Amino acid sequence: MAKLKAFLLSAAVFLLILGIGYPIIGRWKLSIGLEERRVRSVGVAKEGLWLWLASVWGSAFVYIILRARLRAQEAEARTQEAEARTQEAERSYRSIFENAVEGIYQIGPDERYMTANPALARIYGYESPQEFMATGTEVGRQLYVAPEHRLEFMQQLAEQGVVKGFESEVYRRDGSQLWISENARAVRDAGGALLSYEGMITDITERKQAEEAMQEAKIAAESANLAKSQFLASMSHELRTPLNAIIGFSEVLVEGLFGDLNEKQDEYLKDILESGRHLLSLINDILDLSKVEAGRMELELGSFSLPEALSNGLTMVRERAGRHGIALSLEMDPAIAVIEADERKVKQVVFNLLSNAVKFTPDGGQVGITAALDPSLRSGQALGGVRITVWDTGIGIAPEEQDRIFEEFRQAGGAYDHKQEGTGLGLSLARKFVELHGGRMWVESEIGRGSRFSFALPVGTAAEPEEAPESAEHPIAGPEGGTEGEAPLILVVDDDPQAAKLLRLYLEGVGCRVEVAQDGEEAYDKARALRPALLTLDLLLPKVDGWDLLVRLKEEPETREIPVVIVSILDERGKGFALGATDYLVKPVNRQELMQTLQRLNLLERRSGEAVTILAIDDDPMAVELVEVILSGEGFQVLKASGGEEGLAVARREIPALIILDLLMPEVDGFAVLERLRADPATAAIPVVILTSKSLTLEEKERLSGGIAHLARKGEFSRQAFLETVQGLLPRAVSRPEA
Repeated sequence: MAKLKAFLLSAAVFLLILGIGYPIIGRWKLSIGLEERRVRSVGVAKEGLWLWLASVWGSAFVYIILRARLRAQEAEARTQEAEARTQEAERSYRSIFENAVEGIYQIGPDERYMTANPALARIYGYESPQEFMATGTEVGRQLYVAPEHRLEFMQQLAEQGVVKGFESEVYRRDGSQLWISENARAVRDAGGALLSYEGMITDITERKQAEEAMQEAKIAAESANLAKSQFLASMSHELRTPLNAIIGFSEVLVEGLFGDLNEKQDEYLKDILESGRHLLSLINDILDLSKVEAGRMELELGSFSLPEALSNGLTMVRERAGRHGIALSLEMDPAIAVIEADERKVKQVVFNLLSNAVKFTPDGGQVGITAALDPSLRSGQALGGVRITVWDTGIGIAPEEQDRIFEEFRQAGGAYDHKQEGTGLGLSLARKFVELHGGRMWVESEIGRGSRFSFALPVGTAAEPEEAPESAEHPIAGPEGGTEGEAPLILVVDDDPQAAKLLRLYLEGVGCRVEVAQDGEEAYDKARALRPALLTLDLLLPKVDGWDLLVRLKEEPETREIPVVIVSILDERGKGFALGATDYLVKPVNRQELMQTLQRLNLLERRSGEAVTILAIDDDPMAVELVEVILSGEGFQVLKASGGEEGLAVARREIPALIILDLLMPEVDGFAVLERLRADPATAAIPVVILTSKSLTLEEKERLSGGIAHLARKGEFSRQAFLETVQGLLPRAVSRPEA
């Protein structure tokens, strides 16, 4: 084409030059001066002019013709090129249409397929698009599992003109079902009339199946988590309840309440007692760890003396360390005094680290605690943070074990490993408790030279801690369950005969009179009738649970002043105190804590020969019996109630000097018992000690706040501590009975 254009232009120029050149030559000839040829030359010149004009017009005409021809050829070339591009586009579209993974279609306004690609046919299980279109004449009815879903799709398409990602379940040719995702648009002419619908379908069956599998896995995980929680709750109650009897009665026998033991009896009973305590520790660790992992572990922040807490930790391991000649030491930064943190959890962390240090330190070694300010930790308060280190000169931990030492059920390896008892949960739980405070824990160790376990807590300065609720917030008004000179009457509310029996044993052993109520109604009636000096309340009672009984006792003027001590598997101190319990003991109960409660209530100061009455409310017979054994051994009279209603009745009737209350009781739980005791003027002043195996939530602790004198967990207090609690809660005007 370019060569042709060049040739035509050259030809036009040549002709133009030819037309102009001829007259010029004619004029040049006239200039020679040949006169005789003048006329001829002029004639020639005239002839040349006409020739020139003809040449010019001819050249222009030829040029126009050639240019028109050229433009026609260019237009033809462009047309051919456009046709080629169109054909290429059609081939490309056809290739995409035929080979696409997604199904592509065009449907007419009557919802019959106009076009369909092979992928669409394959999605629906047909061999070819032609077969599919011939069969699929009614799309909504034939293809959609839910035809109304198709109507919804078409309605959206009509209203919006475009639909994206519409998911539907459809049928294949063989009747099987699949999920599709559909994108479509309406095609209209210039006047707005509907011409067709164009769309694309993607098979999303695998994605849907994966989503369903994930949902099923989630449901299964939630179900497993619920089952785990239910199992743990059941384990908390069902395992702690018999442990209450095992630990409590073993302790009673070891302490010789029924006579001296021979060497073998003493040895075996101590083994039983130690094994029971070890099993209880394992249960508690598992429950605590599960709570942390489930996000249900709550911090109970409060002010306490850190030096005192660390010193108490050393006291708890001093006996064991002394048997092995291990020296203990404490080094404190004088700037550290009262801090704000969860006192129980901090003490548990310290005790765990000290126990491990003593356990893995050879005879004659050293174990110590150092505590200093840690300015790297900030809490927004003046103190910032503290760093506490428990160090030892023990066997040490290999470097490869140090990263794994905080894992569950793992202990440090080494020569002593097979000889040491333990669950392997202590360090893992300790680290989690520290992390709950926003702190961290780490270890530095060298084989053969010892270890340093450190943890840092972001804490703030705090005011001096207030006195415990049992000493400051629950003054004893001196219930009628024992006036000066007579043994105090204690109502034991517990539906567990063994637990009630144990409490009776404890209380009668210190000169108290004991009545037992086995359910909430009986406890309520006895509390009103007896006006005991104390009421012990289990929370899990039949008929009326311990919580409802507590509320009723505290609401009624006759029972409002009866001290209520919750004795339950449930560890819900805050709730018990909130409802007016005087004290809270957690099952398994032990004599030491029960006696401490009695001491705080002054029930051990009653004159000789006159028993102090204590009411034990617990649906666990063994728990009640254990309380009875502990208290009767100290001269108390124990009243027993196996449920909330019975406990309330005994409390009203006997007005015991103290009530020991379990929280986990059927029908009327310990919370209800406590509320009813506080609502009744006759029992409102009776101190209540919560003795339970239940782990209390913050809400439940708030419910107990102000209503109980003491809270203890079954199995986690000794006989002596129990007795001291009881003694401290009984009125000071009453002398301690003589055993």
